[in-house]
Amino acid sequence: MTFVYTYKTSDGVRHAAEIDARRRDDAFAALRAQGIRPIRVEDKPMSPRERLRWAMLWTAAAVVLAACAAGAWACVRHARYQRETHAAFNSLKARAEAERGRHREEFAKVDFALLRNYALVERSQDVGFALEEIARGKGVVEASRGRVKDLFRNLYEVFPPESANERLDAQRLYGEIMDEIDASEERLDAEECILALLDDNRGRWRVRNGRLEFDDLSLEREVGFFMKDTDGSALRWKRDFGRGGIESPPCLTEFDILLGVPARRVPR
Repeated sequence: MTFVYTYKTSDGVRHAAEIDARRRDDAFAALRAQGIRPIRVEDKPMSPRERLRWAMLWTAAAVVLAACAAGAWACVRHARYQRETHAAFNSLKARAEAERGRHREEFAKVDFALLRNYALVERSQDVGFALEEIARGKGVVEASRGRVKDLFRNLYEVFPPESANERLDAQRLYGEIMDEIDASEERLDAEECILALLDDNRGRWRVRNGRLEFDDLSLEREVGFFMKDTDGSALRWKRDFGRGGIESPPCLTEFDILLGVPARRVPR
């Protein structure tokens, strides 16, 4: 390595020079051997060309390491699966991802702008037009859920006991996709609850300048509770526990009806 050192001569003049050594301590020792008492010894700064060269070398090394890591991971993943069932798992995964994509595409056609057109709800005698759109969305959910169930139904027949990793990874994939479908249903349930609250409490709210305004704080809180966009896990919590944490259960979904939850109205 090259070091830059500074020192003073007997006339008090400061000088700077360079010396090659393996380490900084070796540079000090070599200078003292020459009768020079250095004030400072530092690494020689790299020139712009040298910095560029080192940057290119480090970048190339990083690319090589990343490629090696990816190759090693591919080998490990391949080793997780039995040779006889590896292709079957890849096929199942591809079809499952296709179903996930199909669900997203079809659910994206649900007209949430219509469901949140509260000015139209205020002008209308009932919310039947919105409930029809929610029913259509729930039809998409049920169709997606059925197709995914059919796809994974014979999991243990396709993958024998020795293909334990294939079974486990397939079950995880099934859970991920079903969670996403459940989250879609929860979004529709939330919209249904909002509409029920607004429909049951006409005269206690209005739309002004494109925004909902409420005469009652508890009603505003309940509507706001279901308006918050959250992920699937939070939406599931809202369905299972949330309505017990606000002033009153605002509506009944199909899930509530199956559980026999009694209907209660927000007091007028």
